[in-house]
Amino acid sequence: MGQRLAAYAVDLALVGAVLAVGVLLGSWILGVVLALEVVVISVVVESRYGLTLGKLVTRTRTTTAGGDLAPGLRRGATRAALFGAAHLAAGLGQIALLAASGRATAWHDRVAGTDVVTLRSPTARRVPAASLAAAVPAVPTAPAGVPAGVWPGAGPAGSRQPGAAGAPASWRPPELLDVPVSSDSISMREFRALRDAAAGRPPAAPRPAVAVPPRPGPAGHVPPSAPRTAAQDFRPPAAPAASSAVAAPVTPAARIGAPAVPAPPVTGAARVTRVVLSPGDGATHTITGSAVVGRRPRAESEDVQVVEIADVARSLSRTHVRIRVTGGVAWVEDAGSANGTRLRAPDGTLTPLGAGVPVRLVSGAVLELGQVSLGVTLG
Repeated sequence: MGQRLAAYAVDLALVGAVLAVGVLLGSWILGVVLALEVVVISVVVESRYGLTLGKLVTRTRTTTAGGDLAPGLRRGATRAALFGAAHLAAGLGQIALLAASGRATAWHDRVAGTDVVTLRSPTARRVPAASLAAAVPAVPTAPAGVPAGVWPGAGPAGSRQPGAAGAPASWRPPELLDVPVSSDSISMREFRALRDAAAGRPPAAPRPAVAVPPRPGPAGHVPPSAPRTAAQDFRPPAAPAASSAVAAPVTPAARIGAPAVPAPPVTGAARVTRVVLSPGDGATHTITGSAVVGRRPRAESEDVQVVEIADVARSLSRTHVRIRVTGGVAWVEDAGSANGTRLRAPDGTLTPLGAGVPVRLVSGAVLELGQVSLGVTLG
């Protein structure tokens, strides 16, 4: 509620400042016209990007209900009209509306099918190392009556721990592999260091490499004379063989928004002559040259093909992406869409497309345009 009221205050101050400028220029009419223009521009920008000046300052955004897409002009205009009508209630209806919403969805957002979300995320709380060391439980010992050498960590039969005459060997947890862990965890090496520090013991010496016996081979195979260590026995997985039917992967330059380096022309069987888009409703769209794809695309010239995709949710922009086949290679680029474009490679890698940055298409990929998915087949 506080963020919503603060965003409204910033937007109201902007409109009031423009109105004051018109009045200072000597005309109330000019001030009202300028203020109305600011309101209309704010509604259009909020409909396309979910942002106003106030929401930019308070780090909030207007989205579709239950989603993360821009609301669109229809939802945005409906929301703005209902919110503007609340100003007629003694000039305080809009404040009461926002104050009553709290953490719930306001009634004008419910009618328009929109929502207001915050971009702030809670910070992860890390537990101090001292607290973790204090919470380490005492090391258990072997129960009475268990023969030495049977309990894990015990020495040979009949042996005793130094300084504990007649006592059974103390239990030590089995050694585990030190594997990479997340940032919210600690490795076993760090855990043992904290445990030893809490118990007042000196740090343990580094463990020697564990020898691994040679693997049994086929008949006639002569094993090596020296045993192999765990590090020597590890074999990294072989890289998958490249397929001639799949084009080169997306370059790192295309991922960060830098201009893509044009690929050399392709010859032979791998040469691309057409792109077939499959929306999933049974229809297909074949592109052999340059094309614009969207909800209601508009071609820049007569030789550009127009591909119109049905979108009930209106998550597509009028002209969402541009696709072209040139030099035996197919390219796609975002045309400045409101809800963005993502390219999902056949291996599942998802790459967001920057506006105006061409990215190479591969057969079997999926173009995600807003809430619409288009299968890509190259021929």
